[in-house]
Amino acid sequence: MTLYTGCFSRREIAEFVPPEFSLLVCIFDPHTQVPTTQQGWRDRLFVSFHDVSMDYYGSRSAQRVYQVASPEDIQEIYEFTVGACYDYHIFASCEAGISRSAAVREFLVRNGWELH
Repeated sequence: MTLYTGCFSRREIAEFVPPEFSLLVCIFDPHTQVPTTQQGWRDRLFVSFHDVSMDYYGSRSAQRVYQVASPEDIQEIYEFTVGACYDYHIFASCEAGISRSAAVREFLVRNGWELH
């Protein structure tokens, strides 16, 4: 079976109907509601952290406002995707569908999934 991946914004993932045998990695901003998704996902992982670079996050004011991805967040995403054992389509979403979800998608493409 050809395995697909793709990334979506919060608005797009709310409307996306997943193909059969699909998983979702959903990354959203802290202090916002968990994004809504269509039914039909085999499993979903919801993780919350901001889209900030370590350069920007290094300032003291940014550390009080933004929550950067922790090593545990990254490990959880890794285990969820690798645990799929090449049996599922895996899609990712974040607020804009540009950065955090694209990083997950890029990892999957480099490991054998095809763009949806």
